[in-house]
Amino acid sequence: MEERRVDQEQSGFGTVQTRSTPALNPATVELLEQAWVVRQQRHSPVLTMVKPHQTLAVSVTGGHCDLQCRHCDGHYLRAMTPVGQALDTYLSRSFSSCLISGGCQSNGTVPVVQHEDVLLKLRKAGARLNCHVGVCDAPQAKRLSSLVDCVSFDLVGDDETLGEVYGVGHAVEKLWESFLRLSDEITTYPHICIGLRGGRISGEYAVLKRLEDMSLPAVVFLILIPTPNTAYAECAPPSLDEVARFLARARLQLPKVPLFLGCMRPAGRYRALVDELAVRAGIQKIVKPMPAAVRWAQRAGLDVRIQKECCVL
Repeated sequence: MEERRVDQEQSGFGTVQTRSTPALNPATVELLEQAWVVRQQRHSPVLTMVKPHQTLAVSVTGGHCDLQCRHCDGHYLRAMTPVGQALDTYLSRSFSSCLISGGCQSNGTVPVVQHEDVLLKLRKAGARLNCHVGVCDAPQAKRLSSLVDCVSFDLVGDDETLGEVYGVGHAVEKLWESFLRLSDEITTYPHICIGLRGGRISGEYAVLKRLEDMSLPAVVFLILIPTPNTAYAECAPPSLDEVARFLARARLQLPKVPLFLGCMRPAGRYRALVDELAVRAGIQKIVKPMPAAVRWAQRAGLDVRIQKECCVL
């Protein structure tokens, strides 16, 4: 991971105000203030801006996904480099790592291990590998531990969300079993998508509760993007107040755990306001943050640094 400092302006957090700051429920504001105190007490005064130009995104299934999930429908896979082109693309540019992902098979697995020849070649070329997987049995978890540096894993808190979004028939417990299995073998970063169920909060707090007693390297938060040509295209993302409340709760419930805001979140003014709220809630890394959030962090006395790889690397 490469970091460099950004000149900052020091001031007290309580004095920071911007014209764009959204109106929040007073209870949410109180939670944000409590979260900020925890951040100050438990973590170094650093905000990392993640600009992952040196990480190549690779799909092991091209643009195909058997599940055609309601929030994605393969849309984001199509922007990734197909696995067959991964090594040449990696070698042709100044990458230093790869995010290995792909669509799910009908049973919820992502067929990463089937491409271990490519992964081994990438590792031999010097790439660090973060692997985004789904349901995983014990042999797959064991094999992954020798192929990649870390795993990113999407967690869901209730069967209703799992069934509606992913269309799978198994219970959410099967997902958690895979997460725990992977965590025993390799550094695994849980990901929580806020508003995954069509913009509604449904099970996210249950995920937080289950993570409370676990030893975690970090937790990565995402926010539903209403994506064109998907089942959720016309849905609204969760409200700013809901997002702020959830992030603040996460800081309070996981006081020692590093918290990151990942790349998947809506664009525009919504993103700018979310990023500011994330800083106030004690988030320590933000992928491609909006300028207003960076200014907020600097005025709040945080040392702002830049990282050029995927947030978990």
